[in-house]
Amino acid sequence: MEEMNQPDLWVMFHSNPVCTFDQRMSKLKDHVATIALFDKALAERSQWPDSDRGVKQIFLPRPPSAVIKTNWHTTVEGLLKKDQK
Repeated sequence: MEEMNQPDLWVMFHSNPVCTFDQRMSKLKDHVATIALFDKALAERSQWPDSDRGVKQIFLPRPPSAVIKTNWHTTVEGLLKKDQK
């Protein structure tokens, strides 16, 4: 409660670059703060050049693709049999 009695000291502490840096870095430890920064930047479309406007995109999960490989062995025994031929 000492800081309440000395507002000048409180202002000096919070205007210190080291304190400001630490406060900003602690906010970025959580992904919510990072997403909020991007949302804010994308929401202010008037600040974007006309040829490069930000548009929020929705990414859908990709369906799994089947890859078929022939002559692939999944065990050491299969590799040994191949080498013996």
